[in-house]
Amino acid sequence: MTKYVINPKYLSDDVLKTAAKYFARENSIQLRQFLLPEAFAKAARALSNASLGELYVPDQYRWHAPKKIPESVSVLLSWLKSEEASKIISCVANRSIRCALVGISVLTQGDYSLLHDKLKEPPGYDVILDFTPRWDNRACGHHSYVDGNGNELARVPVMPNALAIVKRPAGVMKFVKYVNHYAGKDRRIVLEARYA
Repeated sequence: MTKYVINPKYLSDDVLKTAAKYFARENSIQLRQFLLPEAFAKAARALSNASLGELYVPDQYRWHAPKKIPESVSVLLSWLKSEEASKIISCVANRSIRCALVGISVLTQGDYSLLHDKLKEPPGYDVILDFTPRWDNRACGHHSYVDGNGNELARVPVMPNALAIVKRPAGVMKFVKYVNHYAGKDRRIVLEARYA
């Protein structure tokens, strides 16, 4: 499946080794233009038009997810759980890891997640595949990673067709910055996976 959706440059050992060196220094990376343009456009279009259901726990989070997962997106969710994906992520992380969990988040105006003890995740590697077709950065909606003192260690900005990988050691938590009125009717759309 890889050759039909993944930008061929990310199948190159040289490119992945270069990405691994950057990742070793920064503990995070965004691989731009990760999918072939047609694959990205098809999934982004399907997710932009999908009917949404709300997920809401007031003191923890509010976001949305598609009521029905489009076929073009199901293929990508399956890929995130595959050996192919694990090989690419493992190469960048420079250690053997496997997918533990996948999901879809669609953020609209008023959505957020908060730092909360109930939302603590075990250490691992977060993978975020961005399908946001357009976004005003003033709207926020980015992922922030903070230490136990609230210091921001990494930020994953909105970047269409980018695969972000973030190392999350013990004690590091993440949240999604409140999506404000600048979002209008736009959607922040990401496939998220946790690797360990």
